[in-house]
Amino acid sequence: MLFLTMLLGCEVAPRFVHEASEVDAYLVRGAIASACVALDNRQDDSLRTYTTQELVKLTTNPTASRCLCAAVYRPEEHRMDPAVMKGLVRSQRDDLALCAAKALEDAEVPDRPAVATAIGNLDAPKGYEALGAIAAADGPMDLRLAATRALRLGTGTKSTLMGILDHEDPALRTAAAEALTGRRDDEIATRAKRLLDEDPSVEVRAAALGMLVGADERGSQRAVCKVLMEDTDATMRAGAARAFHGSRERGAIDCLKRRLLDDEQDPAVRTAAMDALGASPDDRAAKTLCELIGPMMKLYVKDSIAEATPGVDIAKHQNDRDHEQSYACVEAALRTPGLSCYAKNHLGKWMNDLGGKASRPWCPGMERR
Repeated sequence: MLFLTMLLGCEVAPRFVHEASEVDAYLVRGAIASACVALDNRQDDSLRTYTTQELVKLTTNPTASRCLCAAVYRPEEHRMDPAVMKGLVRSQRDDLALCAAKALEDAEVPDRPAVATAIGNLDAPKGYEALGAIAAADGPMDLRLAATRALRLGTGTKSTLMGILDHEDPALRTAAAEALTGRRDDEIATRAKRLLDEDPSVEVRAAALGMLVGADERGSQRAVCKVLMEDTDATMRAGAARAFHGSRERGAIDCLKRRLLDDEQDPAVRTAAMDALGASPDDRAAKTLCELIGPMMKLYVKDSIAEATPGVDIAKHQNDRDHEQSYACVEAALRTPGLSCYAKNHLGKWMNDLGGKASRPWCPGMERR
């Protein structure tokens, strides 16, 4: 039994713990080893997560720390417990991050990339150190990529990620660039510009656009918009759209709108632009999504069923962003002149789903209702 060593003292622990209320009762009495038994309940992930969240608060209690360490990674089973790791998110516990990091060295642990991601979510300096070592060392590429991406949240991971930008593998350079995105930093802005000018990989250059916007949003806006509007490579245009993801800036919102209205033929670019607008907290982005429904339906849904056409689900993006205005937005879109049969059918479905009444014309290729 995992916690047998904890049961040998004065405390007589139960064999099983089935309910969160039992955990609470044991913790109130200071029966820490008894509460720890809940971490062995393999049938209830939520119970293990809850127990972890309660035990991790006891930062100076050695019994709590020992049982959490034992539950995070079970070497005899070659298994990390995702439910326990979920309870440790943002805990910043170096000791537990090191316990979990042992799973990264165990080649028999399934899905080690998920382990790396979970360790990053702890936001612990020692965890980031372990991830940096994995990212920099020879090993399975999927694990190295996951370790690199997991460094994104770390305040002290900049130098490690900047070093990975020199790696010969473009996938690792791309992952490092993405992990550096969102940091306001002059050195990162300078490095992003160098990548844009010099890196041979289009994926790396696309990711560098996000680095640049994150480091200097207003200063980089014009350059990124130029890529979004003019670059002939769809990967670069999609990268530019992702660089504006969640932006509050008027220039970024306007540029995304122009891209979607300028007959963008690549559905991935359209989706990235809609995602970027949907993630913006600015009211102008919500208004833009509303205004785009009719024009995008007219421009991109001409002779194919909308639900089977990628990159045209603008009504869903608007609804996800501002549900309260969806009825009015779809109603206005239906009045757009020149809509195809397929566009009218799609918007009619949305109107009906939102509680209104609209006819849905049958169009060639559709099944009769």
